[in-house]
Amino acid sequence: MAKLKEEPVSLSLTIRTMDFDACDESLHTTFWRDAPRASLGNSDVCFAVNAPFDYTAVDTHSEVVFFLDQMPMDRKLPKNGYQVIYQAGDADSDFRAWAEAVMPYLREALLGSGMICTDYADFVSVLAESTSRRLRCELISYDHPSQLPAAKLDGLSFKTVFANLFGRADLSLAMYIELDEALPNFNPHLVFYKLGLKFYPCEPPMLLLLGEPETDISASLACKTIDPAGF
Repeated sequence: MAKLKEEPVSLSLTIRTMDFDACDESLHTTFWRDAPRASLGNSDVCFAVNAPFDYTAVDTHSEVVFFLDQMPMDRKLPKNGYQVIYQAGDADSDFRAWAEAVMPYLREALLGSGMICTDYADFVSVLAESTSRRLRCELISYDHPSQLPAAKLDGLSFKTVFANLFGRADLSLAMYIELDEALPNFNPHLVFYKLGLKFYPCEPPMLLLLGEPETDISASLACKTIDPAGF
């Protein structure tokens, strides 16, 4: 009889958090990096942070999978996959800080409520227009609560963008209108975008931009790709 392949036995605990202030429920457990297996059920969206090169996240049964990669690598993305390229640096501590800062806002963009809400359908519609599936994510702080951070928006050059402005009760429709007018002006080749205005306990207000840049990231990956054997 052929010997069955032995796989690591998971002895992980599952931890559930019920946050009654945010009305959020979350589950956490651990897995083996060399034999990843999703164990917490299906999901609509999956974030795979620094995943191995050959990982496809098929075991998560997710509708959309985001690969957040510290180093440029030319992934063979699954049909439901999108790659978010980290561009601020290559130090591990910087990447972790960036991922930990960005991901709560990405989740809140889909789950949160506010004055003007983007929803999952808006999110998917922006992704559908992002044909390269190589995305950029920016988290921009407002230096002054009611003043558009024009200098930080200049030069980003998105083609598509899923944008959400987060803040406390001092958010206003005037801030939304100003940003709605500014996005096409700062991104002259913008072809499709959605913009939401959502309540979140951050000070000062924060702007999340997720979308396809005007310059195709795939071109730079061809000359900067790391050796996948290391992953």
